[in-house]
Amino acid sequence: MANMKTKYIRRITLIISVLLIHGCCIEESETYKQLSADDLSHLYFDRETVVCEEEDIEFTDSVTFLLNSRDTITVAAKTKIWSTIDEPLHLGNFDANGQSTIIFEKKTGFEFIQVSVYRSHDWQYPSKKEFRASLVNSDQVIIFSRIVDELIKGVFPLDTASVLNLVYNQVYKYDLSKEGNESNIKSVYFAKKYGFIKIEGHDGSKLELIGVRSKGMKAAN
Repeated sequence: MANMKTKYIRRITLIISVLLIHGCCIEESETYKQLSADDLSHLYFDRETVVCEEEDIEFTDSVTFLLNSRDTITVAAKTKIWSTIDEPLHLGNFDANGQSTIIFEKKTGFEFIQVSVYRSHDWQYPSKKEFRASLVNSDQVIIFSRIVDELIKGVFPLDTASVLNLVYNQVYKYDLSKEGNESNIKSVYFAKKYGFIKIEGHDGSKLELIGVRSKGMKAAN
């Protein structure tokens, strides 16, 4: 009986030791995927590199638009960069995420505009970008949304665009017909490193970029 008890204790000790070693290996091998310079160029973020691991990063820009060709409005573009665990079977591997959001006063006729970037820790998967915009349509919020990833760059080439006498390069252009378009959005132009440069609605509403000013970066609580 004593021998059996000794073997049982040894077996438990061995199991605990293996778990501890496995836990240490997971902790030591944690890898955080970082957003690339191209990813960051899609956010309201004035740096080409950033290291985000355990703490989230928040960044605020001040963006000025010309509204409906007559009024000047200044709004805050709030950017957040954070890491997420990929999935339960990939402990220690973290994906990279970034999102910039601008929320408007409803009297402008615009609800919000947003761009999101996601990069998996797995190098086989391309970075994904999602562009979203919404006008104020009564009590209903209809969202325009488009997702672009690196696999379809050849299918969706970037273009140039002139807005308020300034020429922007590397522009995503989305032109939408009115028929069957519940969002009521006519066009969305987004330039890398500048953000949304023009948004038009089929109701005649329009936003045109005047300028972007950085306010700084901080770690999120």
